Amino acid sequence: MKTRWILTTIAACIAAATAGAAEPLTLVEKGKSAYSIYHEPAAPDSVKEAAREIQTYVAKATGARLPIVTTFPDTPVIALGAGPQLQANGLSVEGIPLEGYRIVTKGKNLFIFGPDTPQRQYTPLGGFSRGTQNGAYTFLETVFGVRWLMPGDVGDVVPRAETVTMPPTDLTDAPDFRSRRLPYIRERDPKVQQWMRRNKLGYSILLVHG
Repeated sequence: MKTRWILTTIAACIAAATAGAAEPLTLVEKGKSAYSIYHEPAAPDSVKEAAREIQTYVAKATGARLPIVTTFPDTPVIALGAGPQLQANGLSVEGIPLEGYRIVTKGKNLFIFGPDTPQRQYTPLGGFSRGTQNGAYTFLETVFGVRWLMPGDVGDVVPRAETVTMPPTDLTDAPDFRSRRLPYIRERDPKVQQWMRRNKLGYSILLVHG
């Protein structure tokens, strides 16, 4: 997955340089940001959590606290999840595998979206899809360098930077395995569950095994 991200980003940068049209996004400059984080009011909890995670870790990394909004703003935005804003920008979740995501820049805006299981529903094979959330964590890893090495704050690695830019990007990716689970003795601990989500563990197919 990381190799595909690097190759896709390099290709996007080359295309932007040759076209001379697309410019890098300055997400944070000298500890301040014009960006907000948007999701639909009725977005699944996984998308709302993704918004809070981006808000938290951008603040930890840069000192800039991005507001979370549920009305699409006129100012630059990090837009999460599916909704009318995708169609208005010529984007769609169609063709993205379960638990997969797309990260794409459009003008000064950044869109992160993928198939998301609605509340209290399952995939056809009994699992969940948190595509947008997986994309959000990939964004934090690749653009801000964040890592979650173990559950809890002690496992956070958050590099500090006053200014953060992002090259023109169009990445579609998905996990290679449809079931990614660990036999962790404290699996029911909320901090462990959060750590697993941050590392994009999950399953879109329910397999019972031991």
